[in-house]
Amino acid sequence: MSVRRSARSRVPVKKYTNDDGLESYKDDFPDSLGLPNTELDPDFGGATVGELGAPVSFAGRRNIEIESDSSDVDTPEEDDEDDPPIKSRRGKSNNRDTPRAAPKSKARAEPALRVDRRRIQGQDGLHSRGVYWRNDKKGAKEVVLQALVGTDSEDVVPFLKARDKWNRDSTFPTRQADKQGLSGMDYFPVQSARQREMEATKGWDWYYQRGGREAVAEKQKTSSITFSEAVEYLPSLADDRKYSVLMGPYGVQKMFSLASMESLHLSQTWNFALGTKEVNVLHAEKKKGWILNLGKRVTHVDWAPNRDGLMQYLAVATAPLADYQKSTTSPFQLGDAHPASIQIWAFEASSDGNVKSMCNTSDEPRLVQVICANWGRVKYLKWCHVPRSHNEEVSGGEVPLGLLGTIWGDGNFRALEISVNETSYDTDRYVLYEEAAFTSKPPETVCTCLIWLSSTHVAAGCANGFVVIFDLSQYLTTEPTTFHPPWYHQCHGSYVLAISSTYPTFPYFIATTSIDGYSRMTDIRDPMLDSVYGQRLRLGSHSIAYHVPIQSFLIHDDQDFVKALSIRCFFSAGNVARSGGSITSIATGSVHASVLIGGADGSVVATNPIRKTLYTKDPQVQQTWFLHEWSAGKPQAAETTMGTVNNGLPDSSSDDAPSSKQKAIRGLSRITEGYKVQSFPMTNRDPSLAIKSKTDGQSTRMGHTTVFEPKTAVTCVAWNPNLRFGGWAAAGMASGLLRVEDLALD
Repeated sequence: MSVRRSARSRVPVKKYTNDDGLESYKDDFPDSLGLPNTELDPDFGGATVGELGAPVSFAGRRNIEIESDSSDVDTPEEDDEDDPPIKSRRGKSNNRDTPRAAPKSKARAEPALRVDRRRIQGQDGLHSRGVYWRNDKKGAKEVVLQALVGTDSEDVVPFLKARDKWNRDSTFPTRQADKQGLSGMDYFPVQSARQREMEATKGWDWYYQRGGREAVAEKQKTSSITFSEAVEYLPSLADDRKYSVLMGPYGVQKMFSLASMESLHLSQTWNFALGTKEVNVLHAEKKKGWILNLGKRVTHVDWAPNRDGLMQYLAVATAPLADYQKSTTSPFQLGDAHPASIQIWAFEASSDGNVKSMCNTSDEPRLVQVICANWGRVKYLKWCHVPRSHNEEVSGGEVPLGLLGTIWGDGNFRALEISVNETSYDTDRYVLYEEAAFTSKPPETVCTCLIWLSSTHVAAGCANGFVVIFDLSQYLTTEPTTFHPPWYHQCHGSYVLAISSTYPTFPYFIATTSIDGYSRMTDIRDPMLDSVYGQRLRLGSHSIAYHVPIQSFLIHDDQDFVKALSIRCFFSAGNVARSGGSITSIATGSVHASVLIGGADGSVVATNPIRKTLYTKDPQVQQTWFLHEWSAGKPQAAETTMGTVNNGLPDSSSDDAPSSKQKAIRGLSRITEGYKVQSFPMTNRDPSLAIKSKTDGQSTRMGHTTVFEPKTAVTCVAWNPNLRFGGWAAAGMASGLLRVEDLALD
């Protein structure tokens, strides 16, 4: 007699398994991904300019194995075994003709939705389709390691080497390695010495052998101008007003006055207190650095790379605070082409052959060049950090510093070839740039930020949410009739705030942040398929930096935390540092693992995110480099250089228009230092954030943001990328002060 079956359709059991259909695509994935072929193109895996926009299959380093023990579709035999008999309301089976089966000795398995994931092992459990899923059966350290660097030895071994070398440096870097080779300054193990040599030589063949240098000299037009003409581009040169700074050991600080473009050695701020209980000779000798008064708000700082000599160069951009407060031009539109400048400062190290390379206390910093232009305010500047071995000194004392990428108020990206004359910088100090070596801008928008991907390619974010990649070699060596950028893709729906790349780990990944609150990582080989968004923030992060040892991007949120976004788990973020106010700038080192964080509260915090990223339960330690505070100063008369008086206080917004009748002090700054290493909670459950309610008196923890004086903020920070001078740091402040100090620990 035939067996009666239910007329209801069979619903397969829900399982998350690997799809057998993916076997047909298995051949599309190569077994491993080697390093880019530097002989063809060291940054785009040998792709030519025309191939950059073409879809390229992602070549992962990890071997992909797709296996399936069973199919998701049940056969008729399996259907009979799994389908339970339908019972009536009385509890008896309706299948009366079906003989009773012998009881099975093996217990029936639980439904798939009730399976405890912690008891699943091997390939018999649940699987994910191409997305990493943590297995709680493994140890926590192994899980974090897989999420950070994967399972391939090419990624794991460099990470473990970096962890062992720099894990002990909790805050500031160490100058020299110990007997075991731990700590100290060194290049990151993700790039071998041979690869750096290839980039430094063959990566610049387009410049030295294919006519790039001659094209730059032909297209870039400059001329020397006098001091009186340069005052229009840098008004601080003619401003002789004094600025007061309260500095020194805590408790016995002293007032120092600095004129515009004047410097003060940090040891002088401690020598007066020698003999007191607050300071001794050892403390004063350890202060190796300078404090400079540039007169205007410091907007950007960046050290010149590939400098092995005793002279180090720092590019600085300044702008009056009134440009930010009273500007009527929308940041989405072209700005006015008014005069502006970039300053090149030279800092000399000790010449006694000491490998410590600390700042020289005898020679003051020198302003060796002022780059003047009529292109509007400097919005962004960045040196080309790619290794370069042809920085030799040419005839006449001319020293080439390299390519400087800039974005000006008119919205154009410009690449400038910068060189200084160390023998006659007094006469050739002021240079007017009439035309740049390379100038470009996407239509109907403006450039907002930039990052160098190689010696030839530069990626720039735009106000319309797009990212454009310029190829300098294509324009300078081939003389095209019409120039089209090789890559132009929409990454966001609005203004791009910051951009960074994963160089030198993966030169084809870029990460961007936007004013819409999203952060996105994109593979430039195939941006339509290979891209991922991070967690959305209420306020967009206007600073992003790539930390090579942990292979993660560092951004900040609206709760004053620094978050690490791993390139393999970009959608998940973990807090690694905390600031006392809104974060304004983040800088990562090129030869060490320390990070500098500048805040609107005037503090600069140093930390090492390696341990917090790998050992999530360990407390995070950080140390404050210094704290800067600004005040409007004492009440002045109605007719002073500070402008008009409001409620007995000078108008700080009019301090850029000095009067000739009376010289007054432009506010007052206090700098405190000597902070100890502290541990901060990485959550919002800090008891210090508790606020008592006025109605019921109960304490509730809630996030809050403190508003500080505009001139209190630390606007920009930067580490020196050169190996011998990796501990040198620079911090610019909104008050016009610039601090340069050697922070390496002996």
